[in-house]
Amino acid sequence: EINSLGKLRKTMDEFKNTISQENSDIDLKKLYFDLVYEIQNYIFIDNYANDLDNLINSWNEDLINNKKNLSQSDFDNFKSQIDKIYFETTNRKYNVGLIPFKDVDDPEWFFSYVYDIKNLQCVSGFEDENGQALGVYKPESYLTIAESLKILLECTNKTQIDENQENNIVKEYYLMAKELNLSIVDTIDSQEDLDRQIKRGEFVLEMIEVAGIPFLQEYDAVFSDVPKNNVYADAIYTSYYLGIVSGDSDKNLFRPNDPLNRAEISKIVLAVNSKY
Repeated sequence: EINSLGKLRKTMDEFKNTISQENSDIDLKKLYFDLVYEIQNYIFIDNYANDLDNLINSWNEDLINNKKNLSQSDFDNFKSQIDKIYFETTNRKYNVGLIPFKDVDDPEWFFSYVYDIKNLQCVSGFEDENGQALGVYKPESYLTIAESLKILLECTNKTQIDENQENNIVKEYYLMAKELNLSIVDTIDSQEDLDRQIKRGEFVLEMIEVAGIPFLQEYDAVFSDVPKNNVYADAIYTSYYLGIVSGDSDKNLFRPNDPLNRAEISKIVLAVNSKY
């Protein structure tokens, strides 16, 4: 396997050299270079590195011998063949436990966070209508209030609800949140409320309350969109100064009323879990 990866890297270098010498549109060349960069940052297992090496080597030879050119149609064909190898590799990695979900693979910035919170049994992914695991996490999906309650309560060991029971699981998490006097409960009047996207500020406040972290009494308001009189300010700045959240440091913003996706919460949940 190591020899296959080494061979693949050499083939990739040869392919990049061939592309650079092609007399083609610069934007089209960039598509190829971006794809090569993506491949070089991906971890292949079993015989898939060898399969990819054979594919790229074949394309490289066809380009050199003018059997192919850097056209958009050729690129689309090339990428579809690579995507097929990606798909097979990802499924194999998931089936042997190397990645937590099929849509959370090792090149992703959130990979290690999701991997860890799954091992902590904070998340379990999505299921089909028959309750069978689909093997997906949906990292780009925005988190709902119901999902936030489940993740935070499970990850902080505040509840041990048996999800195999026939009772309303979402209702059980809601009742637990009510018992803990979480502020988010005041915004919930119906199932529709539980299914709405949770705001970033709401999630941080909920997290602080679930973890039982006391608010800081004094702090500097470093985010231009979170003044001290903001309803979420105490929670946001407590989390910020404890190193749990960071906000958009390059823009000096936190965006407290924006939704947050499931990839983002993996980092936050792991941070609070490791500290409290």
